Amino acid sequence: MKVKEETSRYRKIPPMPKHVHPNVHQSLDFLQQLIAKGNNPTLENGDIDSESQSGWEEEEQKRAHTIVGRSPYTQCFQEAFQEAQAAIGEAEEDEDGHQPNRYHCPKILKVLLGNYMGIFPLWSGAMLGDLRRYARDKTLDPDTSETKTLWEQGQTELVVSVIKSQDQCVNLRYSELMTLRLRPEELICGEVIEAYMRATLNQYDPAHRIFQIDHYTNGVILGGSREQMSRHLMRNVNLDTFDAAVSFVNVNNNHWRFVYLHVPSRSLFVMDPAAAEQDLHLSTTAVQCYNHYFRMRQNLYGKQVWGSLKWKAATIPHTVQQDTTSCGVFVMQMAKEAIQSFPAIPSFNMKNSPRDMCCLREEMAEELL
Repeated sequence: MKVKEETSRYRKIPPMPKHVHPNVHQSLDFLQQLIAKGNNPTLENGDIDSESQSGWEEEEQKRAHTIVGRSPYTQCFQEAFQEAQAAIGEAEEDEDGHQPNRYHCPKILKVLLGNYMGIFPLWSGAMLGDLRRYARDKTLDPDTSETKTLWEQGQTELVVSVIKSQDQCVNLRYSELMTLRLRPEELICGEVIEAYMRATLNQYDPAHRIFQIDHYTNGVILGGSREQMSRHLMRNVNLDTFDAAVSFVNVNNNHWRFVYLHVPSRSLFVMDPAAAEQDLHLSTTAVQCYNHYFRMRQNLYGKQVWGSLKWKAATIPHTVQQDTTSCGVFVMQMAKEAIQSFPAIPSFNMKNSPRDMCCLREEMAEELL
């Protein structure tokens, strides 16, 4: 139990003896290790103000009526303090030729005991995680610690890759990357697709001719209300400086589609990895949505080239997925081929076997890292 561990540690902290013997150097080394781990400055001999014995006694009487004074932890650590003090006293009696201990600083222990040890659970992390591990009738695995219990409540948010764009950084987290690399049975996270598109643009579009529309905004454009659309008009983006745009959209929270706007041909493509025969209908609907969106931008921000273009629905033949979770891989590969081929219209002839999809997932994960 954590309290027992800390009382054992508390006994080792003090350089208590008035005279030098082997325990002094051992205690000093232990204390310096604790300070180094906590990144705290080393305490010097004069850092603690000296007070009279009567002052301490008066302070202790007042503290006895506080939360710290009434805490059972105060009594627990007080007993540890007294045991350590008695043990050191016996050791000093056995020593001959006493040499003064310049590290002797007994008041620091009273500071710790009077101000911190009584509220030990609040700052030690003892109250974190599953408190049932402290129950007397329950035995848990020895590896169940406060930190481990806390982090095992869900995926960590460790950032494994930072992909920079002109105006922001895309942070890819461990839990998101795992949907690409180690869980082929799961749908790839949208943040992974965003990051992959950004990384591909950084590599193959140094002139910044292709704009990336984030999938949240694209979802609003293709399926949001007028009010929602008005909140995602990308006010600070001048689309006229770009010659194309890539994006993707989520469908029913279980499928991804690729969206590609190609300015030189005035074409808008929406490609469904699972149903190529629907692409023309999806593209036609998307043209109507984007025309409405561009008109809203034009009315608010003035004349813009993209808003005056006559966009047309178009399709590109492509293979289709053979499972239910590879749509994200298709979207990422389609985006890559579109960016690499620009300004030409790409062709999509991806191998679509489950084995090929696993290989693509692995290659894409390596590119992101």
